Amino acid sequence: MKKVLIITYTFPPLGAGDTMRVSRFVKYLPSFGWKPVVLTVSNHDYQVRDDMILSEFSPEVKIYTARTLEPKQLVGKVKSLIRDRQGKAGGGVTAEIAATSGIIYHAGRMKVAFSDLFLIPSQEVLWNRSAFKAAVRIIDREGIDLVFTTSPPHSVQLIGARLQKRYGLPWVSDFRDGWVGNVLFKPKYGLRERAEQRMESDVVKRSSVVVSATPPITEGFINRNPEMAEKFITITNGYDGEYYKEGVIPHNNKFTLTYAGGLGGRRTSRYIYEALVLLKERAPEVYKELRVVHVGNFYDDKGPWIKNLKGCVEFVPQLPYREVPELLQKSDVLLMVTHESEGGRSIASGKIFEYIGAGRPILATVPDCVAKDLVEDNGLGITVGSEDVEAIMGAIMDLHGRWKRGLLSIKAPAGFREGFERKKLTGDLAEVFDSLTVDVSKESS
Repeated sequence: MKKVLIITYTFPPLGAGDTMRVSRFVKYLPSFGWKPVVLTVSNHDYQVRDDMILSEFSPEVKIYTARTLEPKQLVGKVKSLIRDRQGKAGGGVTAEIAATSGIIYHAGRMKVAFSDLFLIPSQEVLWNRSAFKAAVRIIDREGIDLVFTTSPPHSVQLIGARLQKRYGLPWVSDFRDGWVGNVLFKPKYGLRERAEQRMESDVVKRSSVVVSATPPITEGFINRNPEMAEKFITITNGYDGEYYKEGVIPHNNKFTLTYAGGLGGRRTSRYIYEALVLLKERAPEVYKELRVVHVGNFYDDKGPWIKNLKGCVEFVPQLPYREVPELLQKSDVLLMVTHESEGGRSIASGKIFEYIGAGRPILATVPDCVAKDLVEDNGLGITVGSEDVEAIMGAIMDLHGRWKRGLLSIKAPAGFREGFERKKLTGDLAEVFDSLTVDVSKESS
């Protein structure tokens, strides 16, 4: 069995959504003749954990770690210390706590300024030194055939570039989000912008193949590097077919609308909340038959939701990944929320593929993006503007009406859903690996 060194900053037991892509590759690669050897961070701040994911890996999988040190971790530790002292002080603010809070505020601002000037392309670059040393030891010990790096953070790709320069091994760089082509790429300083452009260019030139999670990311790479167009491919995110059952039909007393995943901050819940309040005022008969379920971390203020939408909204804590599919399939409609500020045209949250796996209609409140195209072009549900409160309310009423008449369904083309099954997608990646290692063996013979 050939060996691939997979270098990833985020990895289980971290339970965040951005670990799912790489963890599914690790899970299924042994089925295609590839033994994953993983290198990741040893001292993550595991705010969301899912230890069950690790139990899904083949015994052949090896996981190595290397420590990192980041400004955000230091600031986070001091914040925790302040919370502990506040607890001991009965929730009050002593002079010592107030002074320390001031220090934290200024330290936070200094952290941002320091990162913008010196930690390029991101503060996670502080992991690169220890990670590179660990990767060298792993390659020398394990007899690695190919290197695979996945980002963000894009600093991980710099490790792959150094390893390729040292060993000349085939290297596949994987981009879950765009880098220089991302609409969120807005460096404050021209020097940093030029530095990151050079970094991306070097990564592209040294990579054997560049994989992107969405077509717009791939298109952006090709537009910036037309002379290397054949190097860029797309392998989307997907869903685990083994956790989704065929022919599940919901039987809910209330019209159940479910959102699974983190919500709040940049992905604000504001417009969904306003649409539900408006629905309550204008169509109380529909509102009484509505049940909205949020599963996962809710980062906005729950107060207004609990106060003004009592009896309609349920908050379910973060669940292990394998427990979510059943909940999705028992829902009437699945809610997707994204905003322009999350990445523009290339937005295709991993959530949309889990929803495709569930086979339930989707209400997507989205800007013009890949997720919108997927829903509209394949009869998966309804899309409305992410900030259009009237349209969101109208879509809920429309879907509720279909539910009442027993007409809720999707009209996806035959075979569409199966194209996003994660084992199949991992097989596509394994084919890339095979082609690169076959070419290497031919050249050396």
